[in-house]
Amino acid sequence: MEGKVSFSVLEKEFAHVFRNGINSSEDKIDLGNHFSRTMKTLLQKVFEHEHIPVDVDDSDITFNPEARHYYTISGKLRQTGSFKGLWEGSDLPSVIERFADSTHKKYLHLDRHREKTRFKIR
Repeated sequence: MEGKVSFSVLEKEFAHVFRNGINSSEDKIDLGNHFSRTMKTLLQKVFEHEHIPVDVDDSDITFNPEARHYYTISGKLRQTGSFKGLWEGSDLPSVIERFADSTHKKYLHLDRHREKTRFKIR
């Protein structure tokens, strides 16, 4: 039985900067953009580490508060054969889900406290 590839080291590397970014997000759009940019960079590092030549755009993975795991992956990325294998043979879905869950919690906070959001805008 073959073990799964783990990206928890990369998750820890990105966690602090990601947390600071979501905490300083001024609105829901800013929050979603921060998630997409961070996940793009994370995926680029994952592909680089695994020697997989895949181009990742900000739109390839987006925050979606309505989705089951709070993120959406583009069809273009899903159709890439090497991505499919990596997705199924690693903890990458769990890593991204944890980032998305943190983003969703901040999203709910911003939604409940709209008046604070207005005061943050300069």
